[in-house]
Amino acid sequence: MHLAEKLGSGAQILRANLQDSYRAPFSVYLSLTDRCPNRCKYCNYYNLDDEDKELKTPQILRLIDEMSSLHTRRFQLTGGEPMVRNDIGEIINYARSRGLFVGVSTRGLLIPKKIAELKNVNIVFLSLDGDEKAHDSLRGEGTYRMVMEAMDTLKANNIKFFTTTVLTRENRDSIDHILRMAREKGFWSNYVFLYHEDDAINNMPSSEKLEELMLTDKEVRETAAYLLDRKSGGEPVGSSAEYLNFLINWKDFSKTYSPQKVKNIKCWAGRLSCHINAKGKLYGCGVAMGMVEGQDVTELGLQEAFIRSSRVPDCNSCIQACWLESNIIYSLNMGAIWNWLRALNN
Repeated sequence: MHLAEKLGSGAQILRANLQDSYRAPFSVYLSLTDRCPNRCKYCNYYNLDDEDKELKTPQILRLIDEMSSLHTRRFQLTGGEPMVRNDIGEIINYARSRGLFVGVSTRGLLIPKKIAELKNVNIVFLSLDGDEKAHDSLRGEGTYRMVMEAMDTLKANNIKFFTTTVLTRENRDSIDHILRMAREKGFWSNYVFLYHEDDAINNMPSSEKLEELMLTDKEVRETAAYLLDRKSGGEPVGSSAEYLNFLINWKDFSKTYSPQKVKNIKCWAGRLSCHINAKGKLYGCGVAMGMVEGQDVTELGLQEAFIRSSRVPDCNSCIQACWLESNIIYSLNMGAIWNWLRALNN
């Protein structure tokens, strides 16, 4: 991100903090597909898969034009597995040509075959769930080796990547393995704690299915404290200290969200950020998917869909990693802002 882009982004976020009526899709997460070759133990995307109802290429390119006109800065491509789309390179290249900062969240299995499609991406978030035993147990036999190949391919092509780890009982002891690899290969490692929402129709399985994988409240706090200690010691933990401290102080991890407001951290869902699912329905955030009515961007257009989007009732704070990190940054927490600027610039 160039200096002019950083200054423009900063001005936009500052305006949102000073002007309560200001709403703009500064950050857009778009799920390109619900398809995924993995069958991760803690995921439910295979129950959502409906390729015929995915947004088509012209619809996505038109959406990108709308983002550009509305001063969207960050565009994150997720799934499912976004790399299964045959038009992934076209989407990335067009978004970059329209001035967007583009990230891709991927399991990495298709990267060696489709590396040319990623040549213009700003950042790749690569799923890594521990050492080989833990990763393969959670994501499928042989997938660890494929992720290692993906890393080597990204490095050989000078494409910046971070890793994202979903922490469970099966891989909690793999943190040092991941950090050791991060030092050796030169990437930052981010951490997500497993959560569920039984009332939502989304990619998360029921709490009953996740019971054996979920960390206890005590274990979550201990693990977050351990990551904070490692980060303070100079290890390449990408997750911000503010995010980790937030988790340490969260009261009940059986709840993804809370009506309680947290001092100095606002929820910016539907004000500066939004999530669009593979069928083109827009929500204020990923937590809201399946819990409130989505707004159809193909019928309403991005601006109107964004204005009409609503938050989850009685939700003023949450522990979903990507939204929490964004909320902390958009609330002008200088520690979190510096953390991500440093990670992106290293």
